[in-house]
Amino acid sequence: MQPDEPRETASKETPPWRVYAAVLSASLIGALLLRTLVIHAYRIPSGSMESTLLVGDYLLAERLTFGSFVELPVAEKELFRWPPLRRPKRGEVVIFRSWGEPGTEIVKRCVGLPGDTVEVVDNIVKVNGVTSDPILQGRFDTAHNVSAEGVFPVSEWRAVERARNFGPHVVKPGHIFVMGDNRANSEDSRVHGDVSFEALTGRPLFIYWSVNSHSASLNPFHSIRWERIGRRIH
Repeated sequence: MQPDEPRETASKETPPWRVYAAVLSASLIGALLLRTLVIHAYRIPSGSMESTLLVGDYLLAERLTFGSFVELPVAEKELFRWPPLRRPKRGEVVIFRSWGEPGTEIVKRCVGLPGDTVEVVDNIVKVNGVTSDPILQGRFDTAHNVSAEGVFPVSEWRAVERARNFGPHVVKPGHIFVMGDNRANSEDSRVHGDVSFEALTGRPLFIYWSVNSHSASLNPFHSIRWERIGRRIH
């Protein structure tokens, strides 16, 4: 009697479509989690942060440093809030929830920290009486909207006066004082008050796309600001 010959066990291969579906599903879930928990994309609609950020800039921001809200992307329902890793630094660009518009987020520059005294005298920003801060001095020593004749449009006189003289103002505990880099056309803490730490939602990282919507060229490629793509925001 001869021993039985070994039998080959037939195994069914996983259909390729199932592999593709599994990879696609994992990628979508990963992207959704990344979008919900860590990274947000934003488009700049106004010139209040010129020339750091231009109208038509698209930027990515991370939501961990300042302890942002985590919400459902579709329902926009808050689930919880990340504990902050640190607080903003003076001169840092921040994203926060609008003072009076639910669902709207704004990007400005942190000028004053809790307890700081912020004052604008004849268009010069003073923080705790000091005007020599290289970050602030480089951003705020000049307004951007003066015409060739050195005259502001009549419609901007109110904004100009607010830009040139403000304060002194002491920043409240648990808050920061923010301003736009384009001071003459920026409604910021000079108008709406301090921004609480709890309102912070993100820290801008870099510009991933930029389009000049006012370009006169008929070629769409000419409206792309190639030199701004990949630029870090600081």
